[in-house]
Amino acid sequence: MNRMIQVNPCKDIYIQQADIAPKEKRVLDKWEQDLFLKLTENDIYHDLYIFMLLTGIRIGELSALTWEDIDFYKKEISISKSMKIYYVNKVKYQVVKAPKTLTGYRIIPFFHGVEEALKSWAKIQHELKQSAGANWQPIEEYGNLVFTTSKGTPITRYNLSHDIKKVEKDMIIYETQTAFSEKRVPRQIRSIHPHVFRHTFATNCFKK
Repeated sequence: MNRMIQVNPCKDIYIQQADIAPKEKRVLDKWEQDLFLKLTENDIYHDLYIFMLLTGIRIGELSALTWEDIDFYKKEISISKSMKIYYVNKVKYQVVKAPKTLTGYRIIPFFHGVEEALKSWAKIQHELKQSAGANWQPIEEYGNLVFTTSKGTPITRYNLSHDIKKVEKDMIIYETQTAFSEKRVPRQIRSIHPHVFRHTFATNCFKK
């Protein structure tokens, strides 16, 4: 009414019909979790996957997590920021922002295995930094990031999605071969994406 914008954005809002059932959230079964971790034992991100399964951390929070956010004395992880990735005219931008809501600020306790995974990853990250030399290119404004690529840059959803898809294919091959040798029907392995680890963490908590 004040002519501040040229069009009414409300006209483009799609309201989901009440009779449309929500999509089922993908959760890894116990055997899938075990197989995934088994097949990533030599993967650079093996400890990262363990960390995700034991914390339920969001991908954006994982990308922005710094070593200063981790308190090995109190055995807890402080979540206070998240990394957002967006594109403008095909140019990639990354920015670290505060959580959208107050519930986004939280403390995650060290469940069994978290500390071991972090310390193991710290050694790997140090080795990566030493071997990369001048090619180690961290982005200073993000701080001392916990999980990075082999070049010191932030680990993102796209990095993990690419790696997870390779593991997913290996899981299908392994299960097919195992089922054949055991003379049984192969168990289905549905598509795996990074957020599946958060769903799995929540489901495991309820089961406990």
